[in-house]
Amino acid sequence: MKNGFNEVRDVALEYYKQRRLALFVGAGVSSLSGYPLWSKIIVQMADRIHYDAKIIDKEGKKVFSSDEYLRIPQMYYDQRGKGDYLSFVHSQLGEKKEIVEIHRLLMRLRPNHILTTNYDTLLEQAANEAGLEYAVINADSRVATASTNKYILKVHGDFETDNFVLKEKDYLEYESNFKLIDNILKSIIATHLVVFIGYSLNDYNIKLILNWVKQVQKETFINPIFIHTGATPLTKTEIDYYSKMNLIVVDSNQLVSSEDAENYKKKYRSAIEVLFDPASDINWQETPTKIVDHFYKMFSPLSDVNYLCDKDIKEIVLGLQILKESKNSYLDLKYLVEAYTKRSKLSLRRKGELEFCLKRLFNSGTYIKCKSSGTYGDALYHKTHRGTDIDRTIFDVSYQCILKRIDSYSECIEDSYNKAYDLFLIGRYDDAMDVYLHLIPECYVQRRWFIYFFSQINLYYIRQTISQLNEYYNKEMKKSFGNKYGKLWSDERIERMKLSHLVTDIPVEIKEYGFLKRLTDVNCYKDSYVLLCRDSFKIDTRIAKGECFPDDLEGCISIKTKMLDTVNFTYDNRIVFSRHLEHKNYIKLSLREHYKYLLYKSNLPSSKKSVYISFQELLLIIRSFGSKELDAFLKFEVENKLKLKSSDLNKYYSYLSDLIDYFFEQFSGDLNRDKFIELIVLKNEIDNALLVASYYVTDDELIKKCLDYIYGNDKEFIRTDLSNCINMLEMFMNNAENRNLIIPYIEDAIISEFQLCDDKSLIVQSAKTVIGAYVSKMAEWFPNYKNKRIEECLAIYKGSLSDELYSYISKII
Repeated sequence: MKNGFNEVRDVALEYYKQRRLALFVGAGVSSLSGYPLWSKIIVQMADRIHYDAKIIDKEGKKVFSSDEYLRIPQMYYDQRGKGDYLSFVHSQLGEKKEIVEIHRLLMRLRPNHILTTNYDTLLEQAANEAGLEYAVINADSRVATASTNKYILKVHGDFETDNFVLKEKDYLEYESNFKLIDNILKSIIATHLVVFIGYSLNDYNIKLILNWVKQVQKETFINPIFIHTGATPLTKTEIDYYSKMNLIVVDSNQLVSSEDAENYKKKYRSAIEVLFDPASDINWQETPTKIVDHFYKMFSPLSDVNYLCDKDIKEIVLGLQILKESKNSYLDLKYLVEAYTKRSKLSLRRKGELEFCLKRLFNSGTYIKCKSSGTYGDALYHKTHRGTDIDRTIFDVSYQCILKRIDSYSECIEDSYNKAYDLFLIGRYDDAMDVYLHLIPECYVQRRWFIYFFSQINLYYIRQTISQLNEYYNKEMKKSFGNKYGKLWSDERIERMKLSHLVTDIPVEIKEYGFLKRLTDVNCYKDSYVLLCRDSFKIDTRIAKGECFPDDLEGCISIKTKMLDTVNFTYDNRIVFSRHLEHKNYIKLSLREHYKYLLYKSNLPSSKKSVYISFQELLLIIRSFGSKELDAFLKFEVENKLKLKSSDLNKYYSYLSDLIDYFFEQFSGDLNRDKFIELIVLKNEIDNALLVASYYVTDDELIKKCLDYIYGNDKEFIRTDLSNCINMLEMFMNNAENRNLIIPYIEDAIISEFQLCDDKSLIVQSAKTVIGAYVSKMAEWFPNYKNKRIEECLAIYKGSLSDELYSYISKII
């Protein structure tokens, strides 16, 4: 029997994944909550009407046949009357009881339907507690008003209308009294894998139901599974007998010790685990070979997924979180250490499979340490934990490198997918969409389901992005450009598709992965926000009490870890969330909470620590914050508080220099529509990068490069706001070794305004504001400065200037 468990489990899991699982729950399950078994109720009825049993067992207990189990209630009804009959049944089964572990375990399976001959409401209570929605059908009249197509089908009715099946006549008239329920029951059994739990193999209901369905289905009959929890183990002869009746029996006695023969809770749980826990393969931990096979089976379908979040790994290791609690999920990974330390015993193929599993974990930030040396060495940890730093080259690669990469890609599926993502990064949305549209049918043919799905998700969110850009352009930018670029995208190009439709043609074994479900949720960050609020509350509570923070305070660490999980998943799997508003909001809120904790801790009297952020964290800030939000963040949280180490500062210098070079290389001169779109996409990042530069950059050459962008580009719509220009000028001047380097830029700004003064109306409206602001600051910053270039311009435009403006300019000549 043990050898057959794996095959039975494969069948059960297949129907589970297809959402074609139905549980048929009997009185044995309710008895764990304190309800009497049918046999005890029938015995009491027999005693009350003085019905003698023909058979007495060794312990002196009465034994009745299946027919007598129906006949005795009928005789009781006939002799004692309807009132007494109803009163007695209510007294035995009508009291409300509490659900127990087995009910919660059944709900963890999330069956498509739950069938029961019980009258109690324990299953409804368990479903409510688990947050599962089922329509309770306890009478034919309830069928038409069902709120969902997932049922708790009370096959024998219940006490709500006192229309329940117990006595012989009830069974004989069942098809007429429960016509619709009867049809639904047969339909469910015909199309689902049914697992019977809480019944006896001799139960009349089991025989009746099996005969019903076999008559309808004949050779297409889906063999149901029966969980046997009787105290006596079944013999091979008995198992073969039931097998010929098309009933697959799982004998729980094979799964527990003889001491637990009467421990029904343990027997039920063991049977359910062996059926629905993929990690419960018999003795898979015995040898390195079995360990590798066990984990490779889990991770091999995921070769096209570059990064797995913490919760995704937990779900996979736990069998998609069917039964166990996630907090224990990493315990099984210790066996990979065992396999790794004994890898010399593995075949060449399994060594490669072990390498694949370990890389799958390491690439996703999960480490398992041991003292072994070898390929991974100290990368293997006894205690599994998540990394707390971004270390992704795709995240901080320069735009110049992206351009070179686009030209080097081949035509294979992986390269095409990466190329489409790179085209998205540089703002070439039309080209990216065309690649995805070509890639999707090719992935379908080759059954590359994850790239197929990711491509559709990316296509969906690019369409959302360009729809928002269209709206922004029409509302804000046409004032400056008129109809120069027309409508950026046609309605056909941005036609929406429903997220829920993206997984319709993906195989069921792929659909079950948690990250696919999250990505098809309209608000895929909602769970992340809930966890962020929970962790933030822990921090705020400590701060409000003025308490010290331990270095490993739960919440403080998890905020950053979860955020980095999201970032790494997004970038490594090339999901186009990086410019999506929900993604940005989640990142910036997480960063704010994390830095709030760091800064509070650093300000405590006992602390001597400086607070440092990495370059890639700074890059996250630049790409996630709006310009006004970033300005406030820099003023209150960065200035003199959050620092960059020299190595990270050098990375930032290189990034900023490359970003400005890229701008001048790609956007000089007139812009066509495509270049115009690329520039819109890049604008916020450049603006934010320059704002950050005014706080961190102290290199004179890089300061000049920043000022060249601010004052040297000819794109009116992306010019920096006047007040921001002056603020940045002052900060650059304070940071620079040679503060005079800003003088030529102020001169050029003033002279540029002079050259717009041919129209005298502009002198009053524009020049007074702009020239006046620069002149005032020049006089403040360089009180002894006199400039002949401006004096010459003043002589030329003197007649065009108002007396007030002339007085301003005279201060610096």
